[in-house]
Amino acid sequence: MENKISKSSASKKNSICIFRLSAIGDVCLIIPTVKAIQRSFPEAKLSWIISNPAYQLVKELPGVTFIVIDKPHSLKDYINLYRQLGEYRFDIVLATQASMRVNLLYPALKSARKIGFDKQRARDLQWLFTNENIEFKNQHLLDSFLAFAAKIGATVPKKLPSEEMEWDIPLSDKDEWEANKILTVKNCKYRIAINPVTSKSERNWELERYTELIDAITNKYDCHIILTGGAAPKEQGQIQTIIKHCQNHDQITNSAGTLNLKQLAALLGNVDCLISPDTAAIHIASAMKTKVIGLYAVAPAKLSGPYFSNQLTIDKFADAVTRLLNKKPESIPWKTRVHDSRAMQLIQVDDVLSKLSIIFDNDSSSPP
Repeated sequence: MENKISKSSASKKNSICIFRLSAIGDVCLIIPTVKAIQRSFPEAKLSWIISNPAYQLVKELPGVTFIVIDKPHSLKDYINLYRQLGEYRFDIVLATQASMRVNLLYPALKSARKIGFDKQRARDLQWLFTNENIEFKNQHLLDSFLAFAAKIGATVPKKLPSEEMEWDIPLSDKDEWEANKILTVKNCKYRIAINPVTSKSERNWELERYTELIDAITNKYDCHIILTGGAAPKEQGQIQTIIKHCQNHDQITNSAGTLNLKQLAALLGNVDCLISPDTAAIHIASAMKTKVIGLYAVAPAKLSGPYFSNQLTIDKFADAVTRLLNKKPESIPWKTRVHDSRAMQLIQVDDVLSKLSIIFDNDSSSPP
């Protein structure tokens, strides 16, 4: 049950804290919430409790005091964090992350108002650690974060065209320079980024289909394919397998593991489109106002897909629910996910090519 908050406590907004440690994609989606709060309460002190490496993406956001902590793994870690976080006092804490590891940290924060998710979206009993909550809506994660700002009285935009949304990642000249070194390796008309590997194997598309897709793209368009991703050996091996079986190696650059997060943002901000399953790259590209072809089947794209590219997203979630779970999509609970590697294989290469044609084939100067 939600605790009663006095009117005087509810009106105080001098010190506002956002608590979101990770993941990188979710941290990126918080940025419009930060902007909305700053715009509505310019005199308020805004803090953000965050962890590395997500901090590296947003650390230069103006007007934000970052409290960078390590995620706790032991009782000793919790004791140390309780001491560290207990030094702060806030009027409002926006508990935008719900997991048991994080929920156990909320009692360490001194604040009259601790606002969490509604019970449908609050994982691991988060409502026991907060005293207010946002209302449930079947909405995109970015909009759910904006609901926290709206809860405290901030004016938030409804879903707007990308050029009107305050959602940007501050970049330095060095970030742009490092990205440009990769972007200018090939002298081609189009630059297409592909981020093929996710942190969860069930979200991965078959490597053979990436190879088939890249061959089809490079045979049709004068383009530079830039593969993005991390430096982990397993991921590098998967990317090398894709490249090995491609026909037109001279049109492909593997940038995976060579860029930091801000340099990746600079790169994704200067390509013609990104093709990716459900990864942080999708949200970084969206923030940079780049067209995104999202590949979704495990979870519905309406919840975590590319925010401004609905018409370009391939969403096989309903199909996967019907075929693999033997359930009706319209009757499943909000939390339903298709945890089956076969789900992503419902996406065909031709599905992606048809979305690319929307982007490129209206360009009269493209090759036939």
